[in-house]
Amino acid sequence: IPNADERARTFGVIAQSRAQLGDSNGAAATIHTALRLVDQIKGSEPRDPALTEIVEAQISTGDIKGALKSAAAMDRSFLQFGVHSQIAEAQARTGDYAGAVQTAQKSHPREEGLWRASTFQLIARIQAQQGHAHEAEEWAVGLGFQSDVAWAFLGIAEGLLTQGKGNR
Repeated sequence: IPNADERARTFGVIAQSRAQLGDSNGAAATIHTALRLVDQIKGSEPRDPALTEIVEAQISTGDIKGALKSAAAMDRSFLQFGVHSQIAEAQARTGDYAGAVQTAQKSHPREEGLWRASTFQLIARIQAQQGHAHEAEEWAVGLGFQSDVAWAFLGIAEGLLTQGKGNR
């Protein structure tokens, strides 16, 4: 593969596959190779899609700290907003609700309002499904932007309606 960005993206996809197959050591090594390739990429336009694949691979291996670091290396773009949402979802699914909310708050409410609000909805839904609706209400009321609060409460309602029926 001729370009570093294409190679890095490919290694990111391979790492995701290795993680799904249970080869966590192989996935980590492949992620490491992809990150070295990213260092060779000039400009955010080719770099951010490669970092997106890497973040997704890091999430699939449970490396949330690494995923946050890779996301921080991205320029503020719609791709970064998307990976923040994916990271927040992974954090919520593992019970790190405070971390998930903190990750979602990395998106600016006026620039990325829908991404941000829908991420709060997702976190609140997962938290309520896992039996922690009251705790979700506590952070939701403090979000500051009414649209964020409304979407979070919608997520709490969805979570209560689907509680015990699996993650939908």
